Amino acid sequence: MPRCFRFEDRFFYVSSRRFADLLVYGVFVALKTANDDRERAWANRLRESIPDLCQRDALTLETDFLSVDERKFWARVFDDLAYLAFRHEIGADDPGFNDYTAVADASLLAFFTLASVPWQEKDDWHPQTMAMAEREKLEKGRPK
Repeated sequence: MPRCFRFEDRFFYVSSRRFADLLVYGVFVALKTANDDRERAWANRLRESIPDLCQRDALTLETDFLSVDERKFWARVFDDLAYLAFRHEIGADDPGFNDYTAVADASLLAFFTLASVPWQEKDDWHPQTMAMAEREKLEKGRPK
């Protein structure tokens, strides 16, 4: 049975296996990259709710990710998950997760989560993702 990620009247569907994989791998990345206790608490809360979420038909951003700051955090996490899946640094030994569709689904989830952040909250903010850090590192090493 397909599951969906929902925000207000927008949604996208994935298989139940992909839904669980995105959540499990997302929690793994979140715990690995959390910057403080608040972010670790969000990751642990999602980890504890995965069994319940997998029984429901959807993860609803406005009720499952309670604050704007939490949505910003998860937008970064899911972008990092897409980056790590693209580089085969996560899920490489999982035949159901190590293809381009996993990268696309994680990227879409990152974008979708970021889109749930009110535009007023994004004026001077953007997620500090692993891909951006690598790009900045490469740009610093280029001759001018």
